[in-house]
Amino acid sequence: MSRAKTVPPSPTATATTPPSPTPVSLATVEVLATGQPYAGSLCVDASDVYWMAEQACTIRKVPKGGGAVSDIIVTGFPETRVAESGISLFFGPTLSLAYPVPVRRLLKSGGSPSLVATTGRVGALLADGSFVYGSDLDNGGGFLWSDPHAGGTPTPVSGATGAVFGLDQDASWIYYASSAGAVGRAAKPAGPATDIATGLCTPVAVAISGSTVLFSEPSCGRIRSVPVSGGTPSVTVICVPDAESIVADGSFVYFAARTEGRVGRAPIAGGAVVNLVTGLLDPYRLAQDAAALYVTERGAGRILRIVK
Repeated sequence: MSRAKTVPPSPTATATTPPSPTPVSLATVEVLATGQPYAGSLCVDASDVYWMAEQACTIRKVPKGGGAVSDIIVTGFPETRVAESGISLFFGPTLSLAYPVPVRRLLKSGGSPSLVATTGRVGALLADGSFVYGSDLDNGGGFLWSDPHAGGTPTPVSGATGAVFGLDQDASWIYYASSAGAVGRAAKPAGPATDIATGLCTPVAVAISGSTVLFSEPSCGRIRSVPVSGGTPSVTVICVPDAESIVADGSFVYFAARTEGRVGRAPIAGGAVVNLVTGLLDPYRLAQDAAALYVTERGAGRILRIVK
């Protein structure tokens, strides 16, 4: 099995947290947690925000309404993808010197983790009520897989190529962004995958909104969209460097521009960009619910809640 050397963009961790900036905000911003340098992957459920504290190799959580930060589990790996569904958390390492690596499941109520899958380094991870979906960076860079929550041998989702760092889903499909210059989708639970648009500028993140797939192209500084049925991509946002994380709802696509230190939104059909917050230090990953965005502000070591 070939082993791709592609790894996702990530700054070098240090032992210190810079002073927190004073953000300029057009939206209500709440600081849910501080002292979290190099917070990475995150997800949310109805009550809590979960994230990977990479320096501590630990998954942590904080209530959405604020409160004490709790350690959930020490993963043993610094950079780890985290996903949730129902009563469970799922996690698997992106950076590891060992191969293969474990993807594990932990009940939110506690206990010991169980093994879901053994695979290559995990480029992206998500879960629904029955299955876990991930990308394997060590199997030619583009291997997508699915596995039931209970575990077993991962089922390949054939058809995707390149390194996949972006996944999203709706009730029937998983959507991916590939470094091979493509976005596509695969029917749940095991595809096959079909490219929706090709010849793209190294898409990194993907988000689904109804019948529209949105994707970020950080190296070209833009976010574009394409119908789920395929077609010519349309430009939704321009001049957005380093938007490695995007989410979408029924009206807007939201992005985190890392080097510019801003979180913004734009209408899915195209239109004026609104900067919700500026002056941040490396806003890295986004998650959302119906009312708010959640951000790991990697450089300042904070977890933020931004009201939409």
